Amino acid sequence: MKLITAIKLYELGRLSSGAAANLAGIPKVLFLTKLADYGVDTL
Repeated sequence: MKLITAIKLYELGRLSSGAAANLAGIPKVLFLTKLADYGVDTL
């Protein structure tokens, strides 16, 4: 559930990728990979 929340906040521009990864409790590189799994652009 934390991952979904972090992805949504990142998508809305409320969190940076680093802060969102921290919220999700995963490394930033893994978070960026997960964004693609959920169809969220990293740029």
